[in-house]
Amino acid sequence: MKRFLLGLLAALIFPLSSAQAAPNPLITAFEDGVDEGEGAVDTKTIVLSELKTDVRIHGRMAEVTLEARLTNTSDDRMEARFALALPDDAIVTGYALDVEGKLIDGTLIDQPKARAVYEDEVRKGIDPGLAEVTTGNMFQTRIYPIEENGSRTIRVRFVAPVDVAKGFALPLETTQAVGKLAINLEVDGYKKAPVIDLPNGSKPVWLRQGSGWRAELQDAKALKLNGAIRIAGEAASAPMLVSRHANGRDYFQIADFAKKRRDFAAGVGRVRVYWDSSLSRRDDLLTSEIALLRHYIDTAKPGAVDIVSFASGAPSITRVTDGAAASAHLGKVVYRGGTSFRGLDEIKLDAADQCLLFSDGAATIDTDAEFRPDCRLAVITSVREANGVKLGRIARATRGQFLRLSKDNQADLLARLMRPAITVVDARDDGGRRLPFRALAAPDGGWLVVGRMPDYGQVRLRITGIGKGVSERIYAQEAKGFARSNATGAIWAAERVEQLADNPLKREEMRSIAIAHQVASPGMAFLVLESPSQYLTADIKPPPGFSEEWMEDYRDVRREREANKKEARTERLRFVLEQWADRKKWWNTKFVVPARARKPRTGQAAMEGAADAAAGAAPPSPQLRQPSAPIISGGGGEDEDGYGEIVVTGARRENLMQDVPVFVSAISTTDAMGKTIEVKIADVLSDQPYLKALDAAAPGDRLRVLGEQEKTYGSIPAFYLETAEWFRLKGDTALSEALLLSALELPMADDETRQIVAFRLQRAGALDPAIRMLELMAISTDFRPQPKRMLALALAERGRSKGIAGRADLERAFKLLTDVALDPAIGDFDGIETIALMEANALIPGIDAAGGNWTLDARLVALLDTDVRIVIEWTNDDADLDLWVIEPTGEKVFYSNKLSAAGGQISNDMTDGYGPEEYLLRRAIAGAYQVKINGYDGDRLNPNGKGRVMVRLIRDFARPSAQQTLVDAEIGFKDGGNQNESGGLLLATMQVDRAR
Repeated sequence: MKRFLLGLLAALIFPLSSAQAAPNPLITAFEDGVDEGEGAVDTKTIVLSELKTDVRIHGRMAEVTLEARLTNTSDDRMEARFALALPDDAIVTGYALDVEGKLIDGTLIDQPKARAVYEDEVRKGIDPGLAEVTTGNMFQTRIYPIEENGSRTIRVRFVAPVDVAKGFALPLETTQAVGKLAINLEVDGYKKAPVIDLPNGSKPVWLRQGSGWRAELQDAKALKLNGAIRIAGEAASAPMLVSRHANGRDYFQIADFAKKRRDFAAGVGRVRVYWDSSLSRRDDLLTSEIALLRHYIDTAKPGAVDIVSFASGAPSITRVTDGAAASAHLGKVVYRGGTSFRGLDEIKLDAADQCLLFSDGAATIDTDAEFRPDCRLAVITSVREANGVKLGRIARATRGQFLRLSKDNQADLLARLMRPAITVVDARDDGGRRLPFRALAAPDGGWLVVGRMPDYGQVRLRITGIGKGVSERIYAQEAKGFARSNATGAIWAAERVEQLADNPLKREEMRSIAIAHQVASPGMAFLVLESPSQYLTADIKPPPGFSEEWMEDYRDVRREREANKKEARTERLRFVLEQWADRKKWWNTKFVVPARARKPRTGQAAMEGAADAAAGAAPPSPQLRQPSAPIISGGGGEDEDGYGEIVVTGARRENLMQDVPVFVSAISTTDAMGKTIEVKIADVLSDQPYLKALDAAAPGDRLRVLGEQEKTYGSIPAFYLETAEWFRLKGDTALSEALLLSALELPMADDETRQIVAFRLQRAGALDPAIRMLELMAISTDFRPQPKRMLALALAERGRSKGIAGRADLERAFKLLTDVALDPAIGDFDGIETIALMEANALIPGIDAAGGNWTLDARLVALLDTDVRIVIEWTNDDADLDLWVIEPTGEKVFYSNKLSAAGGQISNDMTDGYGPEEYLLRRAIAGAYQVKINGYDGDRLNPNGKGRVMVRLIRDFARPSAQQTLVDAEIGFKDGGNQNESGGLLLATMQVDRAR
């Protein structure tokens, strides 16, 4: 996603209403689906050869179908990327791509899974289509391939509320002529024919069609589009209209207004202002927002004003007495950090008569936090990219109003702030049962709501702001029958989907509502695949539209796979048992390093030894000694023939350690044998110019230099990730955290960004926000095991830190890790099973001490402690990183030398992305262990090569003295080979010293 958004930056720089309007749709081309990262955006190779647009308006709800034919004018295979800026509060409800000349509807699935499946298929050169929606109401699709001089057709459907005052508008601006243009318009529920404007200047005539109106433009000549489809008219013929969704449910829309309004009583005692100072706000119309607030304060003349500036850190509270002071204070705000609403309404402040919130609503941390202050709230945003669904919900919860500020409506908004907001607080049927509803933006004095229609009777709205107290309005359907339209139902459902998406525990409910109403969102995307095997591999049910022969092939293959599921589970268990038996055998083996290899090699000898290992030469043969007693723990003993499962409840076994402390970052640790292991982290910061500038700055000048560099480089997450680390190393933890969380605020931020941020939050001990972030990642990317494992490790750390109170975290971490180990669907990540089992077994003592429960096959229960354990994972799909460890003997342990003379063992080589890879050494010999990472091959869909590797350096693993150091670093790749073949990237040195 982040690479696609690079091509969209040009379209996002200017608002669509500006004199120099950005292209809409914006069409870009990438050869073979690869963004070469050179900065130039190809907007000429793929042309819009045909555009058909159907707009159907039912009352105040519009349903739009746009069909575009994209033609590749080059002699190369291309990927087309098509972006369309949608009207405010629009919802994408459908996507289709032509497959063998027939439009096939997309399947709505979790967005991370859709993106991963799409990119996997692009790497294979197979035809997929991916359609996504960003939080700023930007629809985007990627189509691959479009053959040389060939064409593909896409179809997108969306719904949007119609502005009661301004009507409906869809800007259409092109830089090249459109080959063929057709527009069909239908309107019902209006007293008179609406006014039309079309982007090519045509003026079609409205014709009567039943109770509505119809107009069309067919096969217009080729020309550039320069304008918008605009439809505006008088109020609908009835305040309430009812429509039936394709899912069979009925929904109402009510657009009405009050003839008389109640004004505020003179004087406002106290005003409270919540001012979002997170990074994403830096491009809002801040000058206009500050001017509006100043005019409001000067007009309302409150006795006091409290300004609460908030982002992801602790809020700051400033008290001012007039508009000038408020303007001066807000003019100095630095916009940095993530967006979090958690705890804002718990701040102890004097009671306020009026509250105002200035925000874009784009919560990036603590996304499930609710915000409901103890005052009526006017919510104001000044950017079209704002999360209007969230902000509208916040306003309604306090009986307030949601307002969109532009450069030309300040006077209107000021007037609205000076009188009580009209708020629909409740909707019920005749029997008093609550009806789920959503309130939308409406003109001053009016209201616009959508909701589920009761099975019988009328709709009763309870409204504040009209007169004193609460007023009731009753609405009945005036016309018989129902219009067929998906718009009202989808717009209603979008608010519920947005609310549920932030809570991992409600993910299934969110999916169910989204699919029932076909509501795409930042969390759900449409995907079109071509072959039965693709749908089966992705575990996605194909949509209607494929031929019967195609569907029969799909059913045959699916039946075969279903029949093989039981066998797959059995085979997986057999495989895991074999791998675990090998791990136990290794742990039970005593490795004796030959005398000639006991001292670290130096000079030429060390170089020759490393070269031998790199070439795959056999290491010195270890001398083995098998102990006589098995080390199986957990109350079962070894039973290689049975499937005996151990279920333990509050049991305590003497042969397991009784307590495991929380892992913390540390410099060194000394075990009971007197052995000290010290970790020295190498300088892993990159040589980017912004870091060089900070290095050169005097301490008192660093903030100024940071601000200057931010203006140049602050559009990419890497800038914030690296400057956060720079300031952390300088000891400025508060600024480091703000910079780290700023990375989440960028349009380019994706799961890779969130993964790194969560990893660093865990390193800093901020486990609660890290776990909340990882919870969402784990459930939305359940098609691969790594996020579950990362979540488990964070839960385990939090559980250990709480002692007995951490039982639930420890139990869940154990279950996640064993699921990862035994899931038959993760064969692409062979090696992760033993890594997860090592970590799961290490949790058993803590679970037992807390009186908890755990379940695991007896043959997989064994506490395998080690002096040294190093685990890496990385953020790039289809990338190949290698873990190297250079032992004190000079021997390099890596993918082609997996077992050293000292007993150092490396896990399976992960070549397809993400990891993990693991190095283990049960008994460490004295000396220095160099930990290196080698970037062997990059993801070809990320040719800039900038992924990140995360490393866990663990001393005394699974022992009471266990300690862990976390480090991450940027890794670079070069196409077709290894840029660090000779030396790799040194991340850390672990120095082992024996007590004298």
